[in-house]
Order: sequence, then structure tokens, then C-alpha cells
Amino acid sequence: MATGDMSAIRDAASRAILGFPTVESLTESQYTALESFLSGKDTVTLLPTGSGKSLIYQIAPIVAGIMASQQNAPALLAGVKKPILIVVSPLAALIRDQVEEANAMGISAISLYRFYFNMSEM
Repeated sequence: MATGDMSAIRDAASRAILGFPTVESLTESQYTALESFLSGKDTVTLLPTGSGKSLIYQIAPIVAGIMASQQNAPALLAGVKKPILIVVSPLAALIRDQVEEANAMGISAISLYRFYFNMSEM
């Protein structure tokens, strides 16, 4: 990824967190994860509990939307209107909490869980 693209991601992320009154700034780990993800790389981020992992995926679509609306948007994001991010979690309670938190912040979010496919029913 070009240095300009990384700078654009950081700038867009700084603008995105303005909508989160309890967030003053992102950590370097959060910026690194956003840069990796928004540059089109498969990204796994391992951080301790309470270090802001949720914020990364909550603002990623917002950052992508900000960047896509810019004239010099990276090719990966050019023309993106409403970015979609899928988050997989093994805990139903965590999923519910995350969806409620996202919705409270004005982020559209839904959950799908307890879904199973039983071959004997076919």
C-alpha cells in the first residue's frame, strides 16, 4: 500500500471517530488493523480484552465510506456506497451486545446466530 493511502486511511479514521464521543483517538494497533483491512488484505487482529477490537470493525465501514467519497479514493474503495463488514463471533451474548452498541451509535447492524442446518429435515 502506498504511503499516501495509509495517510488517507488515518485521516479518514480520525474523521470517523468524531462520531464517537467517548473515543479520543485510535491506538497504533487499531490504525494498523484498519490500514491492513482497508488495503484489501485478509486481516486478523489479536489484542487484549478492553483494547478496542470492537471499535476497529465498528468504524471500518465508516472509514471506507469516507474514503470512497473522496476524489482520489483507492481503487479498492472507488464507488463503494454502503460498505458491508461481516464479523464472526462464537458467543451469542457478545453478538447481541455488539449489535446493540453499534445500533446505539447509529451504525446499522444485525445478528445471525443459532442457525443450523439439519439434513434429515430435507
